[in-house]
Amino acid sequence: MNQATAWIDRIAKACNTEPSASLGDGHISVKTEPWGLGGGSAIAQLYLPLTRQQCWQKVSNYSQWVNYFPDITYSQVLPKSQHLYQKGIKDFILLRVEVEIYLQVRETCNQAIEFELLKGSFSEFLAYLHLQDYQQGTLLSYAVQATPNFPIPAPFIEQALKLELPANMRHMRQVLCP
Repeated sequence: MNQATAWIDRIAKACNTEPSASLGDGHISVKTEPWGLGGGSAIAQLYLPLTRQQCWQKVSNYSQWVNYFPDITYSQVLPKSQHLYQKGIKDFILLRVEVEIYLQVRETCNQAIEFELLKGSFSEFLAYLHLQDYQQGTLLSYAVQATPNFPIPAPFIEQALKLELPANMRHMRQVLCP
């Protein structure tokens, strides 16, 4: 089992534990930790008052991710390779960073999406999106671990994940559930 598979297995198990009751009240749960040399990882969970199938139809439409996540400026599945290509802009204090990434995407229909780095502005990038039935809707869990190729201190990465991932998830919920 490689490191990516082991991480996804650990996250998948975490996603299947009983979520906090406050998620049903609109709270977004986020846990962060350092990752590797100069990177960070996080897992966020939010409740969506949609069926799992409705959520799946929306989150698996990758060109719409520019609407879900404000930092993503371009998101498209490339026709020949079927790889996902995304571009984004991130501001760190006085520094603006533009990134691009090519991802291998593996889907488990109506349940999970794995995103694995092929090439781009990161030395390591792996993300996992998981959907599960919860109360009268769906619990969406999104986990990411990333190490950029550019010099950003690891505490900035972890802090950005801690502060901005909840804001991004709230924005995603507003777009998915107008």
